[in-house]
Amino acid sequence: MKNRLESKFNWKYKLITKYNLNWNKISKLGNNKFIRSFYIYLILIPIITKFLSKADETITLFGIPFDIVLPFSWKMFFFSALFFTIANILYSFYAPKIIIENKYFSDFITKHYTFNHLESYCQNIGLYIVRVSIPKSSKMKFATMFPKDKTVYEVYSGNVFLHSLQEEKPLKKFKNKKELLPNLFYFIYEIANTYNSKYIIIVSFLYLIGILMFLIVFTSNLIYVIQQI
Repeated sequence: MKNRLESKFNWKYKLITKYNLNWNKISKLGNNKFIRSFYIYLILIPIITKFLSKADETITLFGIPFDIVLPFSWKMFFFSALFFTIANILYSFYAPKIIIENKYFSDFITKHYTFNHLESYCQNIGLYIVRVSIPKSSKMKFATMFPKDKTVYEVYSGNVFLHSLQEEKPLKKFKNKKELLPNLFYFIYEIANTYNSKYIIIVSFLYLIGILMFLIVFTSNLIYVIQQI
C-alpha cells in the first residue's frame, strides 16, 4: 500500500520505493545493541591510538615475541563509529515511535500497551484516531472533541476511523470488534514505515557508509592475521 501521507510526485518517496527502503529495515540496525554501542569508540579510539603510539611494536609473552602492530586504520574506524553514532541519533529522533518500540503486534501486546498507545503513535506521524460511540437512541449523528493535543474523537455508530491531518476524508474505517487493535496497529505501522522519507534516505546512507568502513577495517586486519599464521 502506498503511503497516503507521501505524494506520488515526491522524489524522496520514489527513491525509497525504488530501493525498498523503510524504517522497519533500518530498525534492525537502529535497535541493534552492537551498533548502538559505537559511540563508545569515539572516546576509546583517541585513547587507544595515543597509547599504541608510545608502545613497542612487539611484546614478549612466555619468551615468545608477538607483533602488536596491525595494518589498522584508526581514522577509518573512528569515522565508521562517527557515522554510526550520527545515524543512531537521527534514528532515535526521526523514526516513528511505533517502529522503534515494536517489531510485531506481539511486542505491542507483551508490553501491555493499549489503544491509548496507538493514539500516541498516530499523533507521532500526523494522524489522529476518530472514535465513535453514541447510543443509537441519540438524535446526535456526529460529535467531535478537540483536546489540546489535537487528537480528535468523532462519536457516531460504534466505528473507529483513522484520519490524516493532510486529508479531509478518512483513510480507513475499522469496525469496533476484537480484531480492531491488531488491524489498526498494522495499518498505522505500514503508514509509519515510509513516513519522513527524507530521514529514511539520510539514515540509510549513514549506516551504509559506517558498515562499509567497518568492513574494510575488519577485512584488512583479518587478511593480515591470516598471512602471519
